[in-house]
Amino acid sequence: MSEAELHVLRARLLGGIRNKAARGELHRGLPVGLVRGDADGEVLLHPDESVQAAIHAVFDRFAEFGSARRVWLWFRSQGLRFPLHSNSLVDLRWVAPTYTKIHQVLTNPFYAGVYVYGRTQQTCYLDAGGRIRKRIRQRDREQWPVFIRDIMPDTSIGIPSRRTRSAWRRTSVLDRTRAGVP
Repeated sequence: MSEAELHVLRARLLGGIRNKAARGELHRGLPVGLVRGDADGEVLLHPDESVQAAIHAVFDRFAEFGSARRVWLWFRSQGLRFPLHSNSLVDLRWVAPTYTKIHQVLTNPFYAGVYVYGRTQQTCYLDAGGRIRKRIRQRDREQWPVFIRDIMPDTSIGIPSRRTRSAWRRTSVLDRTRAGVP
């Protein structure tokens, strides 16, 4: 194959990925506490009640404290463990929670039933030595190419609604830290 053919093939594959994402059908890994159901596109809470309790505790404590850091400190002071899930692990592991994990749970749109694609953007640049490097940057919410609300219609799962999370964002430390305000 020539380089031109490889370029066209790659462009078509990326176009297919983008089209699938635009329909909300691109299934990537789910955040901790959520699993795929038997039906196509079905997302359910993890069947383990201790995993559900840990995720609910994050949102409940955030509603009480209004700060991701205070939620993390509460988990540490109580000696609670947090479920760790990754693509390389078959089973969940229980670990000491980190601030990053707590923050990721609070800022992940999927918990509010929103499907997003394109939260980050990868760019290539030349470093001082002339080598090609890749840089990944977070996009602003308004620049996300795909944003589909109510992807999880079951509101009885106990995770705060999008409206509740939006109210938290307006008053919480989550957006102030993102905007660079101390």
